[in-house]
Amino acid sequence: MIDPKLLNLPWVTLLTLAAGYMGYFVAHVGIRDHHKTVDVTFNTLVFGFCAAFAYQVMRYAEINILAASGAAAIAAVLMGAIWRACLRPVFYNIMQNTNVSYADDIPTAWLNLFSETSVVGTQLIVKLKDGRTLMCEDLHRFRDEPNGPFRFGAKGDILMYVTDQKVGYAWSSLDDVFWDEWGSEITYIPAWEVAQVNFRRRKRRTTF
Repeated sequence: MIDPKLLNLPWVTLLTLAAGYMGYFVAHVGIRDHHKTVDVTFNTLVFGFCAAFAYQVMRYAEINILAASGAAAIAAVLMGAIWRACLRPVFYNIMQNTNVSYADDIPTAWLNLFSETSVVGTQLIVKLKDGRTLMCEDLHRFRDEPNGPFRFGAKGDILMYVTDQKVGYAWSSLDDVFWDEWGSEITYIPAWEVAQVNFRRRKRRTTF
């Protein structure tokens, strides 16, 4: 339940907190699982400052409150996206190149899969503890499918479209993954069933 006292705060304060959290969410989507309350609070305030600044500039220019509020929210989200896509990698590269720290503030190698935004997956192979191996040979084929082409859960579970399966030493293709009448079949793999993940990827190509 929302504390009624929060709703009585000044509009600028509410806007700063709401837009700040939006910016924080965009900046850390997929890698927030290890964040503590203090991390969420101060990240929200940082992006909230961007929102508040944009709001004050718009109001100084005599823009109406609705448009100024929308611009503030967009500014926070945009700054979150810029941090995630551009500034965060640069910051950690500087830290490593100056021998300050080789850590990237992400506690597990699994979560590091979510932090890399400059690559695109091309093939996914998952070996299960029961001995079977599942593969999506070409992830690009499923980029427009629901949840496609795959999803890595923060707890280690996986959603993937399985095109091939290996039992023992023999691979076999699954022909019913695409089905025009019923739709494409996606497979959910709980974390406790995963023995090994092979994820083939390449650097994202930039086109102009």
